[in-house]
Amino acid sequence: MKRLTFLYLSKDKKQSLQKGRELLQSLLRRNFEVRLEEEVADLLSLPHLALKEEQLKEVELVVVGGGDGTILKASHFAAPLGLPILGVNMGRFGFLAEFSIKQAAQAVEDFFQGKVSIEERMMLSAEIKNKVFYALNDVVLSKGGISRILNVETKVGGELLAIYPADGIIVSTPTGSTAYSLSAGGPIIEPSLELIILTPICPHTLSARPLVLKPDEILEISIRPPHPGSVFLTVDGQEGIPVGKEEVVVKRAPFHCKFVLSGNYSFYRKVRSLLRWGARKGVV
Repeated sequence: MKRLTFLYLSKDKKQSLQKGRELLQSLLRRNFEVRLEEEVADLLSLPHLALKEEQLKEVELVVVGGGDGTILKASHFAAPLGLPILGVNMGRFGFLAEFSIKQAAQAVEDFFQGKVSIEERMMLSAEIKNKVFYALNDVVLSKGGISRILNVETKVGGELLAIYPADGIIVSTPTGSTAYSLSAGGPIIEPSLELIILTPICPHTLSARPLVLKPDEILEISIRPPHPGSVFLTVDGQEGIPVGKEEVVVKRAPFHCKFVLSGNYSFYRKVRSLLRWGARKGVV
């Protein structure tokens, strides 16, 4: 019996769809039963491969072809359903993607034969205006166009931690520690750990430093007093929600994101090669 794979592709550029077609063909040659997002199936002129809504419950694996942004988008629907993600790098950086297009078909076969490992990554939930959003990387509260700094009131477990005079604040997972948080001076955290990283953005005080918290802490973040300009809550760099007087509650999500890893996966090798950690000219 064939086992259903959902191929989720980046559709931002024509080149991405061309690479996506190559990835799809490599999977079909192995006789995998593959379905596509309806819009992508239409763009590739393959409407018979569109995933029907009732088929989603039959999916066993989500293969994501694209860059890190595409994997972040996929995590928002795959993680709540408990579906593992197999990331195929079709972008430039690919920190979250483990496999190349050439490796993908064999990796899918190994998955169905139980020859791969699955790593669970912590996610965050952010609640505002009675709406809940989920993040694999980070939840960011930051200002818009007006240059005045924000006063970011931050409570941990109901107790006031600080009022940061800053351009904003980043709450990230260990997976997100190598993203925006790192650019703002936050620490690199091994992604299988369960921690919450709190990183102020350009704080206007020397005493404000990144803080690592227990995974079960509940953060309440607000702007005091309300900012005269635009303030936004951004989830994984994709969803922007205007913030006024509202409080944002951030905590650990009730589920994890599952990643398919190869047998030779090494987070430290990725840090060394992609982030050029500790590299010096002329030194191997």
